[in-house]
Amino acid sequence: MGTPREPVARTCLLFLVAAAGLVACDTIEARARAKDAAAAYARGRYEEAAEIYGAAAHRDPELATLWLNRGFACLQLVKAQRPAFASCALESFRTFARLAPNDPRGREYLLATLVAGELYEDAKILLGPEIDRDGPSIEAISVLSQIAQKVGHFDDALDLAGRRAQVEANDPAAHQAIGSLIWDYLYRHADVPTERRLALADRAVEALSRATELSPHAPEPLVFRGLIWRERARAHTCDLDAGSTDSEGCERRATDLSQAAKDADAARIRQGKKDGGT
Repeated sequence: MGTPREPVARTCLLFLVAAAGLVACDTIEARARAKDAAAAYARGRYEEAAEIYGAAAHRDPELATLWLNRGFACLQLVKAQRPAFASCALESFRTFARLAPNDPRGREYLLATLVAGELYEDAKILLGPEIDRDGPSIEAISVLSQIAQKVGHFDDALDLAGRRAQVEANDPAAHQAIGSLIWDYLYRHADVPTERRLALADRAVEALSRATELSPHAPEPLVFRGLIWRERARAHTCDLDAGSTDSEGCERRATDLSQAAKDADAARIRQGKKDGGT
């Protein structure tokens, strides 16, 4: 004769089996829907794909790849100038990162969404702690600076670029980034007041000169220095050694730097061939 507990135990066992069956059914249905979503994605129907992936994730929310693929679909829509889907991409990649913490794609595509969607405020919230800590993240600084530049927050972008150069004082690329950022701003804004234009140009030249010191054979800093001198020409003052203070003097300095960049590039190519032959 069974004990009074046996019916309860059998009921619990049946319940667990049934629950496991429901979970299995949810997973099977989610995977089936994922195939439909993948087909829609392959045809370029990203909104439909995102909707189907979302429904599949609702059936099996612990299946990480569903969130990743939903994020991909939403990110494609963001890149197609449909910013309303940015929240979908962010949610999806955040969830994927939580479910698969060792997979770098979660963070990688989360950052890509912030850049593509020009989500400066969201980026500040996400990346701010990484920038403000001791030993700040260079990746976080660079990404936030890039977004700040895209949305027109030039001063913020320049501050961040300067911070990167402080952290990576011996990296020529960090100093070159300051120069290229300033050149882009001056080139796009002809109405920058003379005093500010000159101050920014001087800072750019200083940063690019440092980049050349760190990498003497790199032509890029010289190219940007030449471009900066052309931007100084808009202010009609160059203060050259010869005493010229007109825009023509700026153009001469720019031409000299352009030739120096070509010479540096040629020297680098020759050195590369020499090293390859040894």
